Amino acid sequence: MNDSPEINRRSLSFAQVEGDEPLPSQLALRQLSQEVRAKLWALIWEPLKQMQRNSQVSDDYARLSDPWQSIFMRWHINVLHKFPDDFDIKIASHIKAKRRLFETGSYSEVLTFVEFLVRDRQIPSAYPRAFNVLLEQCRTAYRLIDLSIMPLASRRMR
Repeated sequence: MNDSPEINRRSLSFAQVEGDEPLPSQLALRQLSQEVRAKLWALIWEPLKQMQRNSQVSDDYARLSDPWQSIFMRWHINVLHKFPDDFDIKIASHIKAKRRLFETGSYSEVLTFVEFLVRDRQIPSAYPRAFNVLLEQCRTAYRLIDLSIMPLASRRMR
């Protein structure tokens, strides 16, 4: 049973209150739940989907625009160490690749990508805070501090 004072009734399902499902608990280091992966991905997926909707062509042919095109190009070259002429500007290919990263990547691969995004000079200003709020709400053992993802040694350190 979790005796954390941070848990309030509104954040619990009926099944959790009744003891049929476990209460939320702090995730251990080196762990990302399906919930946090899905919510972090949603923050990135939404602007990409919006770009597709605003495109004059079908989803399969819609192209990235800035700031995402420049941000993903820097990821492609500076982190993946791939050649710039191999960069695919189709939104659909980035949705597929980035979703795969969030769905099946290791915790360090996912958090490395998130940290890269928040450090990028073109990332929309609301993103660092939004990422940090999700890390906290989903009870990960990590927080964004000065644009770096840092592990929490214990819950008391917050």
